[in-house]
Amino acid sequence: MKKVIFAVSLLAYCLLVAISGKAQQGIDVPREVKESFAKNFRNSEFERWMQIQDSYVATFKENNVWRDAYFTEDGEYKGTGKYITLDFLPIAVQKSLSDKYSVFEISELYQYEGSETGLSFYAVLRNAKNELILQFSSYGDITFSKKNKIREGNPTMSDIAVNKNN
Repeated sequence: MKKVIFAVSLLAYCLLVAISGKAQQGIDVPREVKESFAKNFRNSEFERWMQIQDSYVATFKENNVWRDAYFTEDGEYKGTGKYITLDFLPIAVQKSLSDKYSVFEISELYQYEGSETGLSFYAVLRNAKNELILQFSSYGDITFSKKNKIREGNPTMSDIAVNKNN
């Protein structure tokens, strides 16, 4: 059950206002979480912390790549994620997307590697009527999906981060 809750928390983070410049700032991060981050990511440039339900997410830069690191409240390291392009998806995931979802435009791709769940990929797809959020295994199997209806005349207010400053 904890794996499901954590996966949903991860999905929520990937799709929330975390990208926005108005993300939570100045939150009180437990000492254990900060120590775990410092232990796991010694050579990183730290950017900011976010709290999503009972998890903490550090957004940081390592080797010129922006990443997110996920921790429980007691400092247990759960995994890392990063936004990617289509070129970085495994062939099986690319094939699944092109075979089953060709009528959708890919809006976001996110790669997550968890200590318990292994490697997975998230895709946010849109067409004129719907938005789909899909989680794929490395083999192209869909392990989670969510569908949102897009209302006519209104911008989609999905779980996706929206930066109103652009």
